[in-house]
Amino acid sequence: MSPAPDRSQFGTRPGVGLPYPLSLAPQDQGPGDSSVRVMGLVMAGLVLAAQVVVVSLVNTAVIYVGYAVSAPGVPVTEYAATAQAFGNVWGVLAAQVSLASMVLVVWAFYRFMHHRSLGWLWSVWPGVRWRYGAVCLGAALIVVGAVVAYRWYTGPGWTPETGWGWYVVVIVLTTPLQALAEEVVFRGYLMQTLGLVVRNVWFPILGTAVIFALFHGVQNPWLFGSRLVFG
Repeated sequence: MSPAPDRSQFGTRPGVGLPYPLSLAPQDQGPGDSSVRVMGLVMAGLVLAAQVVVVSLVNTAVIYVGYAVSAPGVPVTEYAATAQAFGNVWGVLAAQVSLASMVLVVWAFYRFMHHRSLGWLWSVWPGVRWRYGAVCLGAALIVVGAVVAYRWYTGPGWTPETGWGWYVVVIVLTTPLQALAEEVVFRGYLMQTLGLVVRNVWFPILGTAVIFALFHGVQNPWLFGSRLVFG
């Protein structure tokens, strides 16, 4: 692999020729370099802990803002339970924004712990691969459009809830950020930190897939398998 142009704004860059899952590893890391492995384990644990703690805190904060704005007369526990079940638009907003907040957490880790530009998290180029992204978007629109059309044809049709327009606005504006955060956390930073633990590309790939599936729950084997393959 030829050296990529250095478009990072500060700090270190991946070693020449390192594949993406191993791109945080020092090029001179030896098989017995335990300090690098410990660093990988610690940072992987920190980002997973942040995924639990930060997401929960932001989710709760947004729900309480919604309560103060839209339903001060309703018991707060009742309102929070309804929101957590996506029974109102503030619950959807809270779930999306809380997950999106992890982009800032990963940026902070990347900036202050590894002294790298976030561009190296998107790709070893570095930066976003826009043409590849456009191809993936087109494929997703075709597949999702076909599924929606099939369900529309075989299902009861459109029976929107009251206030459905606000749901559409929140989903359209925040879903890209929520999806970005999941990629940044699991198939981005976590994958690269596990690459510090074991210098074999399959360990971080399979490891992040299993963790991704576990974070989505183990309701049944088919659902778990779907998340595992997707991850």
